[in-house]
Amino acid sequence: MKIKFRKLNIALITLYVAGIIVTTYVLFHLQDDLITDGAIDVSKLSTSQPIFFKSYIVAGITLLIGLGSLVLALSSSNQEVIYVDRKKDSKSDNLDDNGNYSDDDSHTLDLNAIKTILLQETEEAKLAKELLVEVCKQMDAGLGAVYKVIETDGSRKLSLKASYALPMAESKSLDFEFGEGLVGQVANEKKTILIDDIPEGYIKIMSGLGSASPTHLLITPIIHKDQLYGVAEIASFTSLGKTEERMVHETFKQFTQALDVIESESKKTYQLKTSASKSGSNKGTKGNKE
Repeated sequence: MKIKFRKLNIALITLYVAGIIVTTYVLFHLQDDLITDGAIDVSKLSTSQPIFFKSYIVAGITLLIGLGSLVLALSSSNQEVIYVDRKKDSKSDNLDDNGNYSDDDSHTLDLNAIKTILLQETEEAKLAKELLVEVCKQMDAGLGAVYKVIETDGSRKLSLKASYALPMAESKSLDFEFGEGLVGQVANEKKTILIDDIPEGYIKIMSGLGSASPTHLLITPIIHKDQLYGVAEIASFTSLGKTEERMVHETFKQFTQALDVIESESKKTYQLKTSASKSGSNKGTKGNKE
């Protein structure tokens, strides 16, 4: 498809350039042709010069406008073909040969690194922290935060569960009501927000050399079993798009599934301990009776 369009573009441009050359030649010899044919008296040629000059100007402007229109039309055609190709590629779920999410012009999610963290850590806060740090590094993001839904006295709020390079002390808490700020809005609507131009001063990424404001922001809900677990917020100096959104979704989908497994194993362990305790108690009671 692209080859056909390229050949068509070359043919159209060639024809147009040839037309410009022919038109210029005709206009340049127009006066001589009119004099030769006797259509214009040589004595009146000087008075006719302004008319010829206007004709040259109008013809030149028209040719330039036509050339510009042709270039724009061809550029639009190329953009549409590229867009269709990308749409087709996205239908394959952006999986490479190793099962990782990828895009030709974006980041790649290393699922093996995510699975390694899930196998090594069983405590919820530490697991959320390590996964957040890993996904931020893979996305080249400068800052990240995970907020968990907390219910108290019938009201819900979002409380900071894990952070990466957040410019605040770990001992401090950060909470949002549902609908409060961008984080609260995402929790309220359960829809992702992507911002390509963060207002100056909204948030800063700090280092020992100073601080700077990121330019791109991704805030997305973390959904598990149709319920809102929390919200993930990622800030970066580089562009964040649908691929990065999928990376965050996949990472914390693995996270919430791991929490289910941990909870299930904890219940089994508790049941085994309780059963063993009762068994020991029963044996002790029997021994006393004897």
